[in-house]
Amino acid sequence: MTDLFLKSIVHIDVKSMEALNAYLRPARSFPGQGDFINVAEMQEVDRDYPKDLAATFLANVRLSDADKQALEPAAVQLFANVCDSQKRITCTLGKPQNVTEGVHSAMVAVNVPFNCLAPNPPEKIVAFL
Repeated sequence: MTDLFLKSIVHIDVKSMEALNAYLRPARSFPGQGDFINVAEMQEVDRDYPKDLAATFLANVRLSDADKQALEPAAVQLFANVCDSQKRITCTLGKPQNVTEGVHSAMVAVNVPFNCLAPNPPEKIVAFL
C-alpha cells in the first residue's frame, strides 16, 4: 500500500493510482464519495505544474515586466526539469510493524518506514538558479 501511495503521489504513476483506487474503492462506498484519486485531474495538475509554478515564481521576483516575460520560458523549463527529476525519486520501504498503542481494537494500524532519495538537480537548474 505504501508503495502505491508513493508511486501515485510522488511519481504520478497512472497504473499505481488506478490500483490504489481499486484497492480502496470498497471502503469508499458512501453516496457521493468517489475514487480516492482523480487520475485525470492528477495528470492535468502534473502537466500544468511547470507553467503554474513559473508564474508564481516570476510574480515574486523583483524584475521589470519585460525581464519577467523574457525569463518565462527558462522558468517554465526549470520547473519542468524539477517535475521530471521528481519522477526519478527512488523510495525504499522498511519492514512493516503493527501498531497497537492508541488503536481501537476493531482496527489494524501498521507503521511502514520509508526513505526517499531525490536525484541531484540537472546542471541546467543549478545554472538557472
